[in-house]
Amino acid sequence: MLITDAQQHSINLFFDFLKGQNKSPLTIKNYHADLISFFSWLGPSVRFPEINQQQIRNFIALSLSGGYLPKPKDSMSDLNILSPAHEPSSCNRRLATLRRFFDFLKYSEIIKIDPSKPVPFLPVPRRLPEFLSQEQTCRLLYYAKRESLFDYVIIHTLYVAALRSNELCQLERSAVDFSNNRILVHGKRQRDRYIPMLPHDLKPLSAFSKAHHHRFTFDRFLCTPQFKPLNTRYVHLRVTTIARLAGLDCHPHILRHSRATHLLQSGLELYYIKTILGHSTIQTTEIYAHVDDPHLRDAFTRASHSLNVIS
Repeated sequence: MLITDAQQHSINLFFDFLKGQNKSPLTIKNYHADLISFFSWLGPSVRFPEINQQQIRNFIALSLSGGYLPKPKDSMSDLNILSPAHEPSSCNRRLATLRRFFDFLKYSEIIKIDPSKPVPFLPVPRRLPEFLSQEQTCRLLYYAKRESLFDYVIIHTLYVAALRSNELCQLERSAVDFSNNRILVHGKRQRDRYIPMLPHDLKPLSAFSKAHHHRFTFDRFLCTPQFKPLNTRYVHLRVTTIARLAGLDCHPHILRHSRATHLLQSGLELYYIKTILGHSTIQTTEIYAHVDDPHLRDAFTRASHSLNVIS
């Protein structure tokens, strides 16, 4: 990484600013990776006031296409930065990071003009989420239970509570309320939410607690078999490993999609699904109203037959 002391100092000040705004550790980690990629490619010879919108456009375009990022003409770096092809949504996150950073530099009077403002975000196609059928979910849970209590608790809790991986890893011992059958989840952007749980859905968590909590030295509810704090990479590894045993292609977020889809198929209103998922707007949740959902087609057919508008 070819970063000057001045660049690193400004980046550190930026992260101190973000921490003061209670940004999540994952958000700060992603911002850091994006800025390091940009300034490593840009090289140490370019000062902040000299950065222009064309350089930012080139960086985003090359991030989208992938491969080795050619150095700017005035770069003194001897390195070509290898970048995998990023999805448009990931490129937009990189651009959002740069916008936030240059806005901070302008606010701090380090630059006078924000070069990132004229650079537009990429259009992102709206894709339907992948999900497992209820039968496939049962098979995945069966193989998880056969493998270990640890694997079963991870997959079962991700599914029944419709959690993001990071939310599962950050789940605190005090957040699992066995008396009132609910868990407190610390979601994105500091949005906390209570998720109601059926008593039998809490049994795996209870069993894990009784078996292992006397060996914990931290406040997280779940830990690895080595009694270390759980992280998203480990969760992804266990879910994909168990999925392969079950003959399925599944990662942790598919379990969240699956739970939302199954709740919708069972008749739960979108508003309540939005609350469970921790979405800020109902528009985000509406993606689960799949057009090709057989339950939706059946309901539409029944409703259409009940209408007498067309003879």
